[in-house]
Amino acid sequence: MGRFQGKRILITGGTSGMGLAGAQRIVTEGGHVAITGLNEERLERARSMLPATSLVMKSDAAGETDINALQEAISGWGSLDGLWLNAGFAEVSSPESVTADSFYRMMNANVRGPMLQLAALSKSLNSGASVLVTSSSSVYEGAAMTSLYAATKGAVIAMV
Repeated sequence: MGRFQGKRILITGGTSGMGLAGAQRIVTEGGHVAITGLNEERLERARSMLPATSLVMKSDAAGETDINALQEAISGWGSLDGLWLNAGFAEVSSPESVTADSFYRMMNANVRGPMLQLAALSKSLNSGASVLVTSSSSVYEGAAMTSLYAATKGAVIAMV
C-alpha cells in the first residue's frame, strides 16, 4: 500500500514543474489528486497525464471568484487529506523597476491567493489533514533582482 492510498490531495499550481510531479507521485502511491492551473495547454497536458478520476481545473490563485469556484468544486469532489498551496510566479527585475502594478500582481498571486485559498478550503480539510506551502530559497539569498518575489515567499513562510 502506498503512502497516499485513498487520500485526496489538492495541489494549486499543479499543471507543471514540481506541482505536476507531486500529483503524479501521489497517484502512483494510491492517492487521488485535484490540481489547478491557468495555462490551457498545461491543463490539457496534465489531464492526459493523470487518471480520469483526477480533478483538473482552471483557477487563478489571485482571483476571488476562482477561489470560491475552487472551494465549491472541492466540496463536490470530497474532503481533503492534503492541501498543497503551490501556485505562484516570479518576475525578475531590479527593485527600482518595480511598479505598483507588478507589486500587486505578484502579491495577489503569491500571498493573497494562498491565504484566501487556505481560508476557503479549511472547511474541506479532514481532521489531521496536512497543509503544505511552496516558498523559495530566494527569501534567504538577498538578490536584488528577486527582491519582490523573495518578499512574497517570505510572507508565505510567515503565513504558516
